[in-house]
Amino acid sequence: MSRVLALLDEKTLHYVQAGQENVKIKCLNPEHDDSNPSCQVHIHTGAVHCFSCGFKTNIYKHFGMQTHFADQKTYAIKKKIRNILDNKPLAIPPGSVPVREEFRGLTLQTLRDHEAFESTEYPNTVLFPIRNYSNDITHLLGRYKTDNVKPKYMVEPKGRPLGMYPLKKFEAINGWAILVEGIFDYLNLKDNNLDASLCTFGCNSITEKSHEKFLMPLLATGCTKFLFMYDADKAGREGVRLAKEIMEKYYPHVQVKSFNLGDGRDPGDLNQDEIADLKEKLLAL
Repeated sequence: MSRVLALLDEKTLHYVQAGQENVKIKCLNPEHDDSNPSCQVHIHTGAVHCFSCGFKTNIYKHFGMQTHFADQKTYAIKKKIRNILDNKPLAIPPGSVPVREEFRGLTLQTLRDHEAFESTEYPNTVLFPIRNYSNDITHLLGRYKTDNVKPKYMVEPKGRPLGMYPLKKFEAINGWAILVEGIFDYLNLKDNNLDASLCTFGCNSITEKSHEKFLMPLLATGCTKFLFMYDADKAGREGVRLAKEIMEKYYPHVQVKSFNLGDGRDPGDLNQDEIADLKEKLLAL
């Protein structure tokens, strides 16, 4: 048991778990009649924050006790170590080989340009290393070769958020970036010489919490126009609506449009002529 929880027990303050590192208690602010406990206490540092009235303190300070700085420093060090381990770069598994043939209608050249490989560690799967701006591999993303496997994709490590892909190969067209949901949507556009596309790995990636991570690298390149080309289903349309709201709220200088693919279609269904026509229209805008 942490010192903080021991202190709460000593002071007979009832608490309930609120995540892995916090508990909730009735607010310590004497001016706040907290009938529904909304005051959060960090079990390692003792930091106190009431999300209802805004009251903040430290549990040790509140009770006139000496703060256990050693606990706080130990927690800070452990957190840094955990963050380093969580973000440790991956490597392509030893013995892996580049793909030897076309896959899902994509040319061998496009697959190899994106380092597609196969590995005995992941049988019956075509994998792609997902790299960050520093060229470190943050994820391995695989697509099973057969369609009777559910889910069709695998991602390692699980739980680590994916970013835009592939930022290193992105080239805007007349300031435009085309945002698509899936990696094969992106690869199909790339296979047909459309370099301005990026994969957001799903239609709910651009949120209030994540928009800076996703959009700031693109804005830094001078990209100010975004064309959403999400799947033409209910989830895709709702994802575009929410993303547009966030972008117009935080980046009012950017231009945001959506492309109507038609019911039941996604960017992977576009043929070479349709993609060439889209590229021509973007150059004219």
